[in-house]
Formats: sequence, C-alpha cells, structure tokens
Amino acid sequence: MKNYNINEIQALTEVEAKTLAIETAEIKGYNIYFVNLGEYFGYSYLVFKNEHHIHYANNYQLHNEYLFKESGIEGLRTRYYEEIKNKLFTEEEIKESLKSYDDYIKVGKEISEKSGGEAVMFHSGQAVAEW
Repeated sequence: MKNYNINEIQALTEVEAKTLAIETAEIKGYNIYFVNLGEYFGYSYLVFKNEHHIHYANNYQLHNEYLFKESGIEGLRTRYYEEIKNKLFTEEEIKESLKSYDDYIKVGKEISEKSGGEAVMFHSGQAVAEW
C-alpha cells in the first residue's frame, strides 16, 4: 500500500483514482472515488467532474480520525455520503435561486454554511485565480 502525500493526491487523474477506488458513486453529476490513500491520509474520497480533479472538495480520514476511532470505516463512509450531498451543487441548484446579485451573495453564504466553510462561490474565473 502506497502512502500518498498531498501533492500526489492532488495530481491524481480520474483514471488513476478509478484504479485506486474501493467504491465509486455518482452524486449530482460528480464522480466520487472512495480510496485508501495509505497510513497518513487513510480512507478518503476524491471528487471529479468532467475528468477534472476537484481536489478542494476531497475529504480524508486524516481530518476525521475521531469518527474513524468511534465508528470505523462504515462511520466514515456514512459521514462522507452525507457531506458530499451538502458540499456539491449542480448548476441548476445554484441558478434556481439567483435572480439578482443580492441572491448570489445569499446563496454563496448558504453554500458556505452548509459545507462548514469548506465550499465557496466565486463571481468570476479571475476571482478563483486570485484566491
């Protein structure tokens, strides 16, 4: 079992993630790969959309060690599925409530709150690049 570091994880392609997958799921049009990334990062999930690795949406056992100790892999798996459903959004979900810039700000805050501050919305590609 290889012990991956964060740079190796973020550099994984979808094909590579697929070969590592213990389990796969499609949620809201995103491909989710549940993998074991070795001793340090452990049981984790990796998120891809249109063959792009959306590494900021990944989650790792490393960040959920307390839950792993309490509930094992099955507890992590259950938590991951719940989290993914609240972390990832479709374009339709975002657009349905955006009729003005004020709505955009409101939805952005809701997304941030639902994800525990892990997900954010940007108003432009330039804003993403500057982040």
